[in-house]
Amino acid sequence: MPLTSPYTGRRSAVGISKESSRGTTAASVDYWLPFAAYSFNEKVSKVRDETGFATIEQPRSSDIVKRWNEGDIEFNVRDLSIGLILLNLLGTETFATNQPQSGVGQHTYTVAQSNQHNSLTVFKKTPNETLSAGNCMINQFQLRCVLDQYVRANVGLLGKMFGNDTAVIAFVNENRFRPQDVQIKLAATQGELAGQSVQTTMRMFNMTIAKNVEDYQGLSSVDPVDFVNKDFTVNIEFELALETSTFKNYTLLNQYRALSVKLVNNTVTIGTSTNPNLEFILDEVDFEPFEIDEALENVAIIRGSGVAHYNTSNSRMIRAILQNSRNTAY
Repeated sequence: MPLTSPYTGRRSAVGISKESSRGTTAASVDYWLPFAAYSFNEKVSKVRDETGFATIEQPRSSDIVKRWNEGDIEFNVRDLSIGLILLNLLGTETFATNQPQSGVGQHTYTVAQSNQHNSLTVFKKTPNETLSAGNCMINQFQLRCVLDQYVRANVGLLGKMFGNDTAVIAFVNENRFRPQDVQIKLAATQGELAGQSVQTTMRMFNMTIAKNVEDYQGLSSVDPVDFVNKDFTVNIEFELALETSTFKNYTLLNQYRALSVKLVNNTVTIGTSTNPNLEFILDEVDFEPFEIDEALENVAIIRGSGVAHYNTSNSRMIRAILQNSRNTAY
């Protein structure tokens, strides 16, 4: 018997929206995300009756006791839709209109000291069905900057189970970020980052933000009541040429450093002279033990990692600053 309605993943579409009321599915899609990989789908948990019935076979029957959505979405970072991701990820947006000039919006994101960051609705549309899942929370966010690929993000999500929807696909034009758009700086303090040179020999940088989201379920329903974010952590990984002892000493001498990773698409102008850009600033990074690759035929490489700390002087661990053509808050 032949297939009746086959389709490839490339024919599917994924969208996101901010929820005006937590857990209430948004009426329409704010941004459709062109995705590279997708696994955010329905999940169920079952209980099975394993009691004895005078036979050696078991189990006898089962029931669903929990249902939800979980999985990942991987995509190229784009300058408009990423703002909605950051709102869910960090929790607080401070918006400045016409900054630094007319026609440019500046969106500054900081960590909200709350266990209920702004929730999202995730939409999925395939040739066979149109679905939406409410009360979605980012459990983990990874920013990946490597050679020969656009800057990518991967978000791991939890949320309510998909229900039927009628969303219509309508992509908007956005700007991507390339490897040459990545600028990484380190300094003794956050205030000194602006005056530092870009680390031009860094060839890989990953940042992972974990929020340890947990579903909360009560009796009387198979659906979780909410999805709450808990402990917030940030980890980085990097790779660059080993030319001095600087990066070794960050570990060996326990030297904390502030770090900035900034994405600037300098082929696009918004306003009069601003390029779309996104900057993550870590106020204090503690460096882990490193690895050195000194293979005979290769350039010597140091591979390092670090853990971001909450800086008590600045009262923060991380913030993100996004400048784009959206001149309203998310």
